[in-house]
Amino acid sequence: EHRRIFNKYIHIDRDILKKVKKTYNKNFRKKKILGVHYRGSDQKKTGYQPHPATEKQMLNATRMLLDKFKFDKIYLCTEDSDYLEVYKKNFGKKIIYSDVPRTTDDKDLFDGVKNNHRYEIGRGNLIDMLLLSKVDYLLCAPSNIEATSRFIAKKKIPFTFIWNGMKGNIFVAQYSWYLKKILPKF
Repeated sequence: EHRRIFNKYIHIDRDILKKVKKTYNKNFRKKKILGVHYRGSDQKKTGYQPHPATEKQMLNATRMLLDKFKFDKIYLCTEDSDYLEVYKKNFGKKIIYSDVPRTTDDKDLFDGVKNNHRYEIGRGNLIDMLLLSKVDYLLCAPSNIEATSRFIAKKKIPFTFIWNGMKGNIFVAQYSWYLKKILPKF
């Protein structure tokens, strides 16, 4: 029923679909792609949200999936510029990513100086979500982008889901991810 409603009422702008098609044809066609959706920035501190994955968890899971499935490329979807740099450093030319607004822990993603900054964030999220719907495998933690990409995909996408539990109130959430990051996995 949700798919019927989506198909009937949701229509994506042609310019966005053209950009997705161009990126797909240039980077995805005839390649085996691992999609990695790696939330950071505000999700680390926001209360009543799932804990995002740590760098160590994401890098270990990515390496394991590359070894197991021999992917040609990694499509990285992240709004965190630090995470983009970590992936570039560790996987070099295997990384594909969109040109979307990014941020760091010190700067709120929504504090842009351009008049259409929030539009660009939404546009970037939509492009990332559409491209993630075309990957061969998905590595992710809980997010609306990964869930929607799997919902609209034309095929069932196998995925590895990293679940670190939920954060509590906004006061606890400010520090719990950073503490969880340094504690042992168990």
